[in-house]
Amino acid sequence: MRKPVIKVWDGGMVNNRLTEIANEIAEFCVEKYRLDLTDINFNMVNLEELCSIAATGGWIMFPQHWSLGQQYFIQKKGHVLGFWQIYEIVVPSEVWEQDRKEPAEAYIYSGDSLTDIKLVMAHVYGHIHAFENNWKLKEFKPSSPLAFMSEQKERTAEIEKEVGEENVERLMDIGYTLSTLLDLYPMKKIEEELYNEPLLERFVISPGEKKERLMEEIEKKAKREGIPEERDYDALRFIADNADTLADWEKEILGMVREQYRYLSSWGLCRYLNEGFAALVDLKYCLDSRLPIGETFRWLKQRTSGAYQPGQCENEDPESCNVRTVQINPYWLGMNMLLDVIEKWDTGRFGLSYEQLNDAREREELNLRLDRGWDKVLEVVATNTDYTFINRYFTEDFFNKVASGLFVYTGKEPDKGKREEDTYTIISRRYQDIKNILLFETYNNGMPRIAVEKGGGNYNNRKELYLIQDFSGYDRLGLSPKELTLQPAETSEVLLKALYEAWRRPIHLETVNREGKQILLSTYDGKEIKENRLDLKRADAPTTAGYL
Repeated sequence: MRKPVIKVWDGGMVNNRLTEIANEIAEFCVEKYRLDLTDINFNMVNLEELCSIAATGGWIMFPQHWSLGQQYFIQKKGHVLGFWQIYEIVVPSEVWEQDRKEPAEAYIYSGDSLTDIKLVMAHVYGHIHAFENNWKLKEFKPSSPLAFMSEQKERTAEIEKEVGEENVERLMDIGYTLSTLLDLYPMKKIEEELYNEPLLERFVISPGEKKERLMEEIEKKAKREGIPEERDYDALRFIADNADTLADWEKEILGMVREQYRYLSSWGLCRYLNEGFAALVDLKYCLDSRLPIGETFRWLKQRTSGAYQPGQCENEDPESCNVRTVQINPYWLGMNMLLDVIEKWDTGRFGLSYEQLNDAREREELNLRLDRGWDKVLEVVATNTDYTFINRYFTEDFFNKVASGLFVYTGKEPDKGKREEDTYTIISRRYQDIKNILLFETYNNGMPRIAVEKGGGNYNNRKELYLIQDFSGYDRLGLSPKELTLQPAETSEVLLKALYEAWRRPIHLETVNREGKQILLSTYDGKEIKENRLDLKRADAPTTAGYL
Protein backbone atom coordinates (compact mmCIF):
# COMPACT_ATOMS: atom_id res chain seq x y z
CA MET A 1 0.00 0.00 0.00
CA ARG A 2 1.39 3.38 -1.05
CA LYS A 3 2.24 5.70 1.83
CA PRO A 4 0.53 9.09 1.44
CA VAL A 5 2.73 12.15 0.98
CA ILE A 6 1.75 14.75 3.58
CA LYS A 7 3.25 18.24 3.83
CA VAL A 8 2.47 21.33 5.89
CA TRP A 9 2.96 24.67 4.14
CA ASP A 10 3.40 27.91 6.06
CA GLY A 11 4.17 31.18 4.31
CA GLY A 12 4.95 29.44 1.03
CA MET A 13 7.52 27.11 2.62
CA VAL A 14 7.33 23.61 4.06
CA ASN A 15 7.16 23.69 7.87
CA ASN A 16 9.35 20.70 8.74
CA ARG A 17 8.24 20.46 12.37
CA LEU A 18 4.52 20.49 11.58
CA THR A 19 5.07 18.16 8.61
CA GLU A 20 6.70 15.64 10.94
CA ILE A 21 3.79 15.97 13.39
CA ALA A 22 1.22 15.59 10.58
CA ASN A 23 2.88 12.38 9.34
CA GLU A 24 3.07 10.95 12.86
CA ILE A 25 -0.64 11.58 13.38
CA ALA A 26 -1.43 10.09 9.96
CA GLU A 27 0.55 6.92 10.74
CA PHE A 28 -1.23 6.66 14.09
CA CYS A 29 -4.68 7.03 12.49
CA VAL A 30 -3.94 4.63 9.63
CA GLU A 31 -2.59 1.95 11.96
CA LYS A 32 -5.11 2.32 14.80
CA TYR A 33 -8.28 3.41 12.97
CA ARG A 34 -7.57 1.93 9.48
CA LEU A 35 -8.17 5.24 7.74
CA ASP A 36 -7.76 5.44 3.97
CA LEU A 37 -5.73 8.58 3.25
CA THR A 38 -4.61 10.32 0.09
CA ASP A 39 -1.75 12.79 -0.34
CA ILE A 40 -2.49 15.95 1.64
CA ASN A 41 -1.20 19.51 1.63
CA PHE A 42 -1.92 21.31 4.90
CA ASN A 43 -1.85 25.09 4.47
CA MET A 44 -1.43 27.33 7.53
CA VAL A 45 -3.42 30.55 6.94
CA ASN A 46 -4.34 33.65 8.93
CA LEU A 47 -7.90 34.72 9.77
CA GLU A 48 -8.31 36.91 6.67
CA GLU A 49 -7.17 34.10 4.40
CA LEU A 50 -9.24 31.50 6.23
CA CYS A 51 -12.46 33.53 5.94
CA SER A 52 -11.75 34.22 2.27
CA ILE A 53 -11.27 30.49 1.61
CA ALA A 54 -14.35 29.62 3.68
CA ALA A 55 -16.41 32.00 1.51
CA THR A 56 -15.66 29.80 -1.51
CA GLY A 57 -16.23 26.55 0.38
CA GLY A 58 -12.51 25.85 0.12
CA TRP A 59 -12.31 26.25 -3.66
CA ILE A 60 -9.83 29.13 -3.98
CA MET A 61 -10.22 28.83 -7.76
CA PHE A 62 -14.03 29.24 -7.57
CA PRO A 63 -15.41 31.45 -10.40
CA GLN A 64 -15.53 35.08 -9.27
CA HIS A 65 -18.92 36.41 -8.16
CA TRP A 66 -20.09 39.25 -5.92
CA SER A 67 -21.61 36.78 -3.43
CA LEU A 68 -18.12 35.58 -2.46
CA GLY A 69 -17.40 38.98 -0.93
CA GLN A 70 -20.68 38.82 0.96
CA GLN A 71 -19.83 35.37 2.30
CA TYR A 72 -16.37 36.57 3.33
CA PHE A 73 -17.82 39.26 5.61
CA ILE A 74 -20.36 36.80 7.05
CA GLN A 75 -17.64 34.27 7.84
CA LYS A 76 -15.30 36.84 9.36
CA LYS A 77 -17.97 38.57 11.46
CA GLY A 78 -19.28 35.24 12.76
CA HIS A 79 -15.77 34.14 13.70
CA VAL A 80 -14.86 37.44 15.40
CA LEU A 81 -18.14 37.64 17.35
CA GLY A 82 -17.84 34.04 18.47
CA PHE A 83 -20.92 32.67 16.69
CA TRP A 84 -18.68 29.96 15.24
CA GLN A 85 -15.01 29.08 14.98
CA ILE A 86 -13.50 27.85 11.74
CA TYR A 87 -10.91 25.20 12.50
CA GLU A 88 -10.30 23.76 9.07
CA ILE A 89 -11.50 23.60 5.47
CA VAL A 90 -10.92 20.45 3.40
CA VAL A 91 -10.98 20.03 -0.38
CA PRO A 92 -10.83 16.35 -1.46
CA SER A 93 -8.74 14.85 -4.25
CA GLU A 94 -9.06 11.96 -6.67
CA VAL A 95 -6.91 9.43 -8.50
CA TRP A 96 -5.98 10.89 -11.88
CA GLU A 97 -2.90 8.90 -12.87
CA GLN A 98 -1.90 5.32 -12.10
CA ASP A 99 -0.50 5.00 -8.55
CA ARG A 100 -0.66 8.74 -8.03
CA LYS A 101 -3.17 10.87 -6.20
CA GLU A 102 -3.76 14.56 -6.61
CA PRO A 103 -3.15 16.01 -3.13
CA ALA A 104 -6.13 17.01 -1.05
CA GLU A 105 -5.92 20.56 0.25
CA ALA A 106 -6.61 21.39 3.90
CA TYR A 107 -6.51 24.89 5.36
CA ILE A 108 -5.82 25.35 9.08
CA TYR A 109 -5.98 28.52 11.16
CA SER A 110 -2.42 29.46 12.12
CA GLY A 111 -3.67 31.17 15.29
CA ASP A 112 -4.66 27.85 16.89
CA SER A 113 -2.58 26.28 19.64
CA LEU A 114 -0.32 23.34 18.78
CA THR A 115 -2.74 20.97 20.53
CA ASP A 116 -5.65 22.34 18.48
CA ILE A 117 -3.61 21.96 15.29
CA LYS A 118 -2.88 18.30 16.11
CA LEU A 119 -6.54 17.56 16.74
CA VAL A 120 -7.59 19.45 13.61
CA MET A 121 -5.17 17.32 11.59
CA ALA A 122 -6.80 14.17 12.98
CA HIS A 123 -10.19 15.69 12.13
CA VAL A 124 -9.02 16.32 8.55
CA TYR A 125 -7.92 12.69 8.22
CA GLY A 126 -11.44 11.64 9.18
CA HIS A 127 -12.85 13.82 6.40
CA ILE A 128 -10.37 12.47 3.85
CA HIS A 129 -11.34 8.88 4.70
CA ALA A 130 -15.03 9.73 4.23
CA PHE A 131 -14.38 11.48 0.90
CA GLU A 132 -12.33 8.50 -0.30
CA ASN A 133 -14.85 5.83 0.74
CA ASN A 134 -18.42 7.15 0.95
CA TRP A 135 -20.36 6.15 -2.16
CA LYS A 136 -22.40 9.35 -2.35
CA LEU A 137 -19.43 11.66 -1.89
CA LYS A 138 -17.77 9.87 -4.82
CA GLU A 139 -20.84 9.69 -7.07
CA PHE A 140 -20.53 13.12 -8.68
CA LYS A 141 -16.82 13.64 -8.05
CA PRO A 142 -14.90 14.86 -11.14
CA SER A 143 -11.81 12.97 -12.25
CA SER A 144 -9.77 15.87 -10.87
CA PRO A 145 -11.80 18.20 -8.60
CA LEU A 146 -9.15 20.93 -8.49
CA ALA A 147 -8.60 20.89 -12.25
CA PHE A 148 -12.38 20.82 -12.76
CA MET A 149 -12.97 23.96 -10.69
CA SER A 150 -9.88 25.71 -12.06
CA GLU A 151 -11.03 25.14 -15.64
CA GLN A 152 -14.48 26.50 -14.79
CA LYS A 153 -12.91 29.67 -13.37
CA GLU A 154 -10.73 30.13 -16.45
CA ARG A 155 -13.63 29.56 -18.84
CA THR A 156 -15.85 32.00 -16.90
CA ALA A 157 -13.10 34.64 -17.14
CA GLU A 158 -12.86 34.06 -20.90
CA ILE A 159 -16.60 34.57 -21.33
CA GLU A 160 -16.43 37.74 -19.20
CA LYS A 161 -13.90 39.19 -21.65
CA GLU A 162 -16.22 38.38 -24.54
CA VAL A 163 -19.58 39.62 -23.20
CA GLY A 164 -18.77 41.69 -20.12
CA GLU A 165 -18.62 41.03 -16.39
CA GLU A 166 -22.13 42.37 -15.67
CA ASN A 167 -23.77 40.03 -18.18
CA VAL A 168 -21.95 37.01 -16.77
CA GLU A 169 -22.82 37.93 -13.17
CA ARG A 170 -26.48 38.32 -14.16
CA LEU A 171 -26.53 34.77 -15.54
CA MET A 172 -24.65 33.45 -12.53
CA ASP A 173 -27.24 35.10 -10.24
CA ILE A 174 -29.96 33.21 -12.11
CA GLY A 175 -27.95 29.98 -12.03
CA TYR A 176 -27.29 30.22 -8.29
CA THR A 177 -30.99 30.82 -7.61
CA LEU A 178 -31.79 27.68 -9.62
CA SER A 179 -28.86 25.70 -8.20
CA THR A 180 -31.16 23.51 -6.08
CA LEU A 181 -33.03 22.23 -9.16
CA LEU A 182 -30.69 19.26 -9.49
CA ASP A 183 -31.15 15.52 -9.56
CA LEU A 184 -29.12 14.28 -6.59
CA TYR A 185 -30.76 10.84 -6.76
CA PRO A 186 -30.42 9.75 -10.42
CA MET A 187 -32.03 6.39 -11.11
CA LYS A 188 -29.85 5.81 -14.15
CA LYS A 189 -26.09 5.35 -14.06
CA ILE A 190 -24.23 8.66 -13.94
CA GLU A 191 -23.31 9.41 -17.52
CA GLU A 192 -19.80 10.40 -18.58
CA GLU A 193 -20.02 14.18 -18.79
CA LEU A 194 -17.73 16.92 -19.93
CA TYR A 195 -15.79 17.16 -16.68
CA ASN A 196 -15.34 13.38 -16.36
CA GLU A 197 -13.55 12.87 -19.67
CA PRO A 198 -9.87 11.80 -19.66
CA LEU A 199 -7.62 14.51 -18.26
CA LEU A 200 -5.49 14.61 -21.44
CA GLU A 201 -8.53 15.44 -23.58
CA ARG A 202 -9.55 18.20 -21.20
CA PHE A 203 -6.36 20.15 -21.83
CA VAL A 204 -5.64 19.18 -25.46
CA ILE A 205 -9.06 19.95 -26.94
CA SER A 206 -9.67 23.68 -27.16
CA PRO A 207 -12.68 25.32 -25.43
CA GLY A 208 -14.04 26.17 -28.89
CA GLU A 209 -14.07 22.52 -29.96
CA LYS A 210 -15.70 21.49 -26.68
CA LYS A 211 -18.40 24.12 -27.14
CA GLU A 212 -19.10 22.95 -30.70
CA ARG A 213 -19.53 19.35 -29.51
CA LEU A 214 -21.79 20.48 -26.69
CA MET A 215 -23.94 22.66 -28.95
CA GLU A 216 -24.33 19.85 -31.50
CA GLU A 217 -25.66 17.56 -28.77
CA ILE A 218 -28.00 20.27 -27.49
CA GLU A 219 -29.39 20.89 -31.00
CA LYS A 220 -30.10 17.16 -31.41
CA LYS A 221 -32.01 17.11 -28.14
CA ALA A 222 -33.92 20.27 -29.00
CA LYS A 223 -35.29 18.70 -32.20
CA ARG A 224 -37.07 15.98 -30.27
CA GLU A 225 -40.79 16.49 -29.79
CA GLY A 226 -42.36 16.34 -26.39
CA ILE A 227 -39.23 17.02 -24.40
CA PRO A 228 -38.44 15.79 -21.89
CA GLU A 229 -39.51 12.27 -22.78
CA GLU A 230 -39.98 11.53 -19.07
CA ARG A 231 -40.11 13.61 -15.90
CA ASP A 232 -36.68 15.24 -15.52
CA TYR A 233 -35.50 16.20 -12.02
CA ASP A 234 -32.30 17.68 -13.42
CA ALA A 235 -34.24 20.84 -14.23
CA LEU A 236 -31.26 23.20 -14.38
CA ARG A 237 -29.53 20.99 -16.92
CA PHE A 238 -32.73 20.75 -18.97
CA ILE A 239 -32.98 24.54 -19.10
CA ALA A 240 -29.30 24.95 -19.99
CA ASP A 241 -29.67 22.41 -22.80
CA ASN A 242 -33.04 23.40 -24.23
CA ALA A 243 -33.77 27.11 -23.67
CA ASP A 244 -33.64 28.26 -27.31
CA THR A 245 -33.82 31.93 -26.29
CA LEU A 246 -30.44 31.71 -24.54
CA ALA A 247 -27.19 32.52 -26.30
CA ASP A 248 -24.53 29.82 -26.41
CA TRP A 249 -22.45 31.51 -23.70
CA GLU A 250 -25.52 31.78 -21.46
CA LYS A 251 -26.19 28.06 -21.80
CA GLU A 252 -22.56 27.38 -21.01
CA ILE A 253 -22.65 29.50 -17.83
CA LEU A 254 -25.80 27.76 -16.57
CA GLY A 255 -24.28 24.39 -17.42
CA MET A 256 -21.15 25.19 -15.43
CA VAL A 257 -23.19 26.35 -12.42
CA ARG A 258 -25.10 23.08 -12.58
CA GLU A 259 -21.88 21.03 -12.69
CA GLN A 260 -20.42 22.93 -9.72
CA TYR A 261 -23.47 22.61 -7.51
CA ARG A 262 -24.33 19.01 -8.32
CA TYR A 263 -20.91 18.06 -6.96
CA LEU A 264 -20.93 20.47 -4.00
CA SER A 265 -24.55 19.69 -3.07
CA SER A 266 -23.70 16.01 -2.65
CA TRP A 267 -21.55 17.02 0.34
CA GLY A 268 -24.66 18.30 2.10
CA LEU A 269 -26.29 14.87 1.78
CA CYS A 270 -23.62 13.42 4.11
CA ARG A 271 -22.99 16.31 6.51
CA TYR A 272 -24.03 14.60 9.75
CA LEU A 273 -22.14 11.47 8.72
CA ASN A 274 -19.01 13.22 7.45
CA GLU A 275 -18.67 15.73 10.29
CA GLY A 276 -19.67 13.13 12.87
CA PHE A 277 -17.01 10.68 11.69
CA ALA A 278 -14.30 13.37 11.54
CA ALA A 279 -15.27 14.49 15.06
CA LEU A 280 -15.13 10.87 16.24
CA VAL A 281 -11.63 10.43 14.80
CA ASP A 282 -10.27 13.55 16.49
CA LEU A 283 -12.01 12.59 19.75
CA LYS A 284 -10.48 9.10 19.70
CA TYR A 285 -7.08 10.55 18.81
CA CYS A 286 -7.43 13.04 21.67
CA LEU A 287 -8.04 10.20 24.12
CA ASP A 288 -5.75 7.53 22.62
CA SER A 289 -2.65 9.67 22.05
CA ARG A 290 -2.50 10.91 25.64
CA LEU A 291 -2.45 14.61 24.86
CA PRO A 292 -2.39 16.91 27.92
CA ILE A 293 -5.92 16.73 29.31
CA GLY A 294 -5.83 20.34 30.47
CA GLU A 295 -5.19 21.59 26.93
CA THR A 296 -7.84 19.34 25.40
CA PHE A 297 -10.67 20.06 27.85
CA ARG A 298 -12.16 22.80 25.66
CA TRP A 299 -12.00 20.50 22.63
CA LEU A 300 -13.73 17.68 24.49
CA LYS A 301 -16.41 20.07 25.74
CA GLN A 302 -17.12 21.24 22.20
CA ARG A 303 -17.34 17.66 20.95
CA THR A 304 -19.89 16.64 23.58
CA SER A 305 -22.24 19.64 23.41
CA GLY A 306 -25.37 20.19 21.34
CA ALA A 307 -26.39 23.44 19.69
CA TYR A 308 -29.58 25.00 18.40
CA GLN A 309 -30.57 28.18 16.64
CA PRO A 310 -34.24 29.16 16.78
CA GLY A 311 -35.76 30.39 13.54
CA GLN A 312 -38.36 32.92 12.58
CA CYS A 313 -42.06 33.45 11.99
CA GLU A 314 -43.61 36.52 10.36
CA ASN A 315 -46.35 36.92 12.95
CA GLU A 316 -48.16 35.05 15.69
CA ASP A 317 -50.53 33.30 13.30
CA PRO A 318 -49.28 29.68 13.03
CA GLU A 319 -50.83 29.46 9.56
CA SER A 320 -48.30 31.98 8.22
CA CYS A 321 -45.28 30.52 9.97
CA ASN A 322 -42.43 29.78 7.54
CA VAL A 323 -40.09 26.84 7.64
CA ARG A 324 -37.62 27.50 10.43
CA THR A 325 -34.03 26.39 10.39
CA VAL A 326 -32.67 24.92 13.58
CA GLN A 327 -29.06 23.86 13.36
CA ILE A 328 -28.55 20.79 15.47
CA ASN A 329 -24.79 20.53 15.75
CA PRO A 330 -23.84 17.94 13.08
CA TYR A 331 -20.61 17.11 14.92
CA TRP A 332 -22.55 16.32 18.09
CA LEU A 333 -25.36 14.30 16.53
CA GLY A 334 -23.24 12.40 14.00
CA MET A 335 -20.48 11.58 16.47
CA ASN A 336 -22.87 10.39 19.18
CA MET A 337 -24.80 8.21 16.73
CA LEU A 338 -21.52 6.58 15.66
CA LEU A 339 -20.50 6.11 19.29
CA ASP A 340 -23.83 4.35 19.80
CA VAL A 341 -23.06 2.11 16.80
CA ILE A 342 -19.70 1.20 18.37
CA GLU A 343 -21.33 0.30 21.67
CA LYS A 344 -24.02 -1.84 20.05
CA TRP A 345 -21.72 -3.78 17.73
CA ASP A 346 -19.08 -4.23 20.43
CA THR A 347 -21.62 -5.72 22.84
CA GLY A 348 -24.02 -7.47 20.45
CA ARG A 349 -26.98 -5.21 21.27
CA PHE A 350 -28.43 -5.39 17.78
CA GLY A 351 -30.40 -7.77 15.62
CA LEU A 352 -33.58 -9.77 16.08
CA SER A 353 -32.47 -11.67 19.19
CA TYR A 354 -31.67 -8.41 20.96
CA GLU A 355 -34.92 -6.75 19.89
CA GLN A 356 -36.88 -9.71 21.29
CA LEU A 357 -35.49 -9.12 24.79
CA ASN A 358 -38.31 -7.57 26.83
CA ASP A 359 -36.50 -7.03 30.11
CA ALA A 360 -34.89 -3.55 30.13
CA ARG A 361 -32.15 -4.59 32.55
CA GLU A 362 -31.28 -7.64 30.46
CA ARG A 363 -31.03 -5.47 27.35
CA GLU A 364 -28.81 -2.96 29.15
CA GLU A 365 -26.45 -5.58 30.58
CA LEU A 366 -26.10 -7.72 27.44
CA ASN A 367 -22.44 -7.94 26.39
CA LEU A 368 -21.39 -10.62 23.92
CA ARG A 369 -17.93 -9.01 23.55
CA LEU A 370 -18.09 -9.06 19.75
CA ASP A 371 -15.74 -6.05 19.41
CA ARG A 372 -17.06 -5.28 15.94
CA GLY A 373 -17.95 -1.66 16.65
CA TRP A 374 -15.23 0.10 14.65
CA ASP A 375 -15.67 -2.29 11.71
CA LYS A 376 -19.34 -1.34 11.67
CA VAL A 377 -18.53 2.39 11.84
CA LEU A 378 -16.29 2.13 8.76
CA GLU A 379 -19.09 0.26 6.98
CA VAL A 380 -21.68 2.88 7.99
CA VAL A 381 -19.46 5.73 6.76
CA ALA A 382 -18.93 4.05 3.39
CA THR A 383 -22.50 2.97 2.64
CA ASN A 384 -24.86 5.67 3.93
CA THR A 385 -26.11 9.18 3.35
CA ASP A 386 -27.48 11.32 6.18
CA TYR A 387 -31.00 10.16 5.32
CA THR A 388 -30.25 6.45 5.57
CA PHE A 389 -27.89 7.04 8.52
CA ILE A 390 -30.67 8.67 10.55
CA ASN A 391 -33.32 6.26 9.32
CA ARG A 392 -31.29 3.22 10.43
CA TYR A 393 -29.38 4.40 13.48
CA PHE A 394 -31.40 7.22 15.08
CA THR A 395 -33.19 4.60 17.16
CA GLU A 396 -35.53 5.05 20.08
CA ASP A 397 -32.87 3.56 22.37
CA PHE A 398 -30.37 6.18 21.20
CA PHE A 399 -32.94 8.95 21.56
CA ASN A 400 -33.77 7.97 25.13
CA LYS A 401 -30.13 7.65 26.18
CA VAL A 402 -28.50 10.57 24.36
CA ALA A 403 -30.91 12.79 22.46
CA SER A 404 -33.90 13.22 24.77
CA GLY A 405 -33.15 16.95 24.88
CA LEU A 406 -34.27 17.34 21.27
CA PHE A 407 -37.63 18.99 20.71
CA VAL A 408 -39.93 20.26 17.98
CA TYR A 409 -41.07 23.84 18.23
CA THR A 410 -43.00 26.65 16.60
CA GLY A 411 -42.38 30.31 17.26
CA LYS A 412 -41.74 33.81 16.02
CA GLU A 413 -38.84 36.21 15.63
CA PRO A 414 -38.00 37.68 19.05
CA ASP A 415 -38.77 41.32 19.82
CA LYS A 416 -35.84 43.63 20.45
CA GLY A 417 -34.32 42.94 23.85
CA LYS A 418 -35.96 39.54 24.27
CA ARG A 419 -34.17 36.22 24.32
CA GLU A 420 -34.81 33.85 21.43
CA GLU A 421 -35.64 31.11 23.93
CA ASP A 422 -38.65 33.14 25.14
CA THR A 423 -40.27 33.38 21.71
CA TYR A 424 -40.95 29.79 20.72
CA THR A 425 -43.30 27.10 21.94
CA ILE A 426 -42.21 23.47 22.26
CA ILE A 427 -44.93 21.38 20.64
CA SER A 428 -43.39 17.91 20.75
CA ARG A 429 -40.64 15.90 22.41
CA ARG A 430 -41.76 12.62 20.86
CA TYR A 431 -39.12 10.41 19.30
CA GLN A 432 -40.98 9.78 16.03
CA ASP A 433 -41.77 13.46 15.46
CA ILE A 434 -38.13 14.42 15.88
CA LYS A 435 -36.90 11.59 13.66
CA ASN A 436 -39.38 12.59 10.94
CA ILE A 437 -38.09 16.16 11.01
CA LEU A 438 -34.49 15.00 10.72
CA LEU A 439 -35.39 12.74 7.80
CA PHE A 440 -37.16 15.53 5.94
CA GLU A 441 -34.25 17.91 6.53
CA THR A 442 -31.66 15.43 5.27
CA TYR A 443 -33.48 14.29 2.12
CA ASN A 444 -32.42 16.39 -0.88
CA ASN A 445 -30.70 18.82 1.52
CA GLY A 446 -34.10 19.77 2.90
CA MET A 447 -35.17 21.24 -0.46
CA PRO A 448 -38.32 20.30 -2.38
CA ARG A 449 -37.73 18.18 -5.47
CA ILE A 450 -38.80 20.04 -8.59
CA ALA A 451 -38.83 18.46 -12.05
CA VAL A 452 -39.68 19.41 -15.60
CA GLU A 453 -42.83 17.40 -16.30
CA LYS A 454 -42.95 14.94 -19.18
CA GLY A 455 -43.44 17.09 -22.29
CA GLY A 456 -43.16 20.20 -20.12
CA GLY A 457 -40.59 21.83 -22.35
CA ASN A 458 -43.27 22.66 -24.91
CA TYR A 459 -46.34 23.30 -22.78
CA ASN A 460 -49.40 24.64 -24.66
CA ASN A 461 -47.38 24.07 -27.86
CA ARG A 462 -45.82 27.48 -27.21
CA LYS A 463 -42.58 26.27 -25.63
CA GLU A 464 -43.74 27.35 -22.20
CA LEU A 465 -42.12 25.51 -19.29
CA TYR A 466 -44.17 23.26 -16.98
CA LEU A 467 -42.63 21.97 -13.76
CA ILE A 468 -43.83 19.69 -10.97
CA GLN A 469 -42.98 20.26 -7.31
CA ASP A 470 -43.11 16.98 -5.42
CA PHE A 471 -44.71 17.88 -2.09
CA SER A 472 -44.87 14.31 -0.81
CA GLY A 473 -44.29 14.20 2.90
CA TYR A 474 -44.06 17.93 3.44
CA ASP A 475 -47.84 18.19 3.72
CA ARG A 476 -47.60 16.01 6.84
CA LEU A 477 -45.58 18.78 8.46
CA GLY A 478 -48.50 21.19 8.18
CA LEU A 479 -46.72 23.32 5.59
CA SER A 480 -48.05 24.96 2.46
CA PRO A 481 -46.09 24.90 -0.82
CA LYS A 482 -45.08 28.57 -0.62
CA GLU A 483 -43.50 27.94 2.78
CA LEU A 484 -40.83 25.66 1.37
CA THR A 485 -37.72 27.75 0.81
CA LEU A 486 -35.41 26.95 -2.08
CA GLN A 487 -32.52 29.06 -0.82
CA PRO A 488 -32.25 31.11 2.38
CA ALA A 489 -35.05 33.71 2.17
CA GLU A 490 -35.90 32.68 -1.39
CA THR A 491 -39.46 31.49 -1.93
CA SER A 492 -41.36 30.10 -4.89
CA GLU A 493 -41.91 33.67 -6.13
CA VAL A 494 -38.16 34.16 -6.50
CA LEU A 495 -37.89 30.77 -8.18
CA LEU A 496 -40.60 31.55 -10.74
CA LYS A 497 -38.96 34.85 -11.67
CA ALA A 498 -35.54 33.24 -12.02
CA LEU A 499 -37.01 30.47 -14.17
CA TYR A 500 -38.64 33.06 -16.41
CA GLU A 501 -35.35 34.95 -16.80
CA ALA A 502 -33.67 31.71 -17.84
CA TRP A 503 -36.45 30.28 -20.07
CA ARG A 504 -37.90 33.67 -21.19
CA ARG A 505 -41.35 32.26 -21.73
CA PRO A 506 -44.25 31.69 -19.28
CA ILE A 507 -43.50 29.35 -16.38
CA HIS A 508 -45.99 26.97 -14.75
CA LEU A 509 -45.20 25.33 -11.40
CA GLU A 510 -47.60 22.63 -10.23
CA THR A 511 -47.37 21.37 -6.67
CA VAL A 512 -48.72 17.89 -6.02
CA ASN A 513 -49.19 15.92 -2.81
CA ARG A 514 -48.32 12.28 -2.14
CA GLU A 515 -51.41 11.05 -4.02
CA GLY A 516 -50.42 13.12 -7.06
CA LYS A 517 -53.31 15.53 -6.50
CA GLN A 518 -52.69 19.09 -7.56
CA ILE A 519 -52.77 21.47 -4.59
CA LEU A 520 -51.34 24.62 -6.17
CA LEU A 521 -50.66 25.84 -9.69
CA SER A 522 -48.53 28.98 -10.03
CA THR A 523 -48.02 30.70 -13.38
CA TYR A 524 -45.67 33.59 -14.14
CA ASP A 525 -45.77 35.35 -17.51
CA GLY A 526 -43.11 37.95 -16.80
CA LYS A 527 -45.61 40.43 -15.38
CA GLU A 528 -47.58 38.81 -12.58
CA ILE A 529 -47.91 35.55 -10.69
CA LYS A 530 -51.30 33.86 -10.86
CA GLU A 531 -52.18 31.10 -8.43
CA ASN A 532 -54.86 28.44 -8.46
CA ARG A 533 -54.86 27.10 -4.92
CA LEU A 534 -56.79 24.02 -3.90
CA ASP A 535 -57.66 23.35 -0.28
CA LEU A 536 -54.83 21.71 1.61
CA LYS A 537 -55.74 20.22 4.96
CA ARG A 538 -52.93 21.10 7.30
CA ALA A 539 -52.09 18.12 9.50
CA ASP A 540 -51.29 18.46 13.17
CA ALA A 541 -47.62 17.76 12.74
CA PRO A 542 -44.28 19.10 13.93
CA THR A 543 -42.42 21.84 12.11
CA THR A 544 -38.75 21.60 13.00
CA ALA A 545 -36.37 20.26 15.60
CA GLY A 546 -34.10 21.92 18.11
CA TYR A 547 -31.87 21.02 21.02
CA LEU A 548 -32.44 21.97 24.64
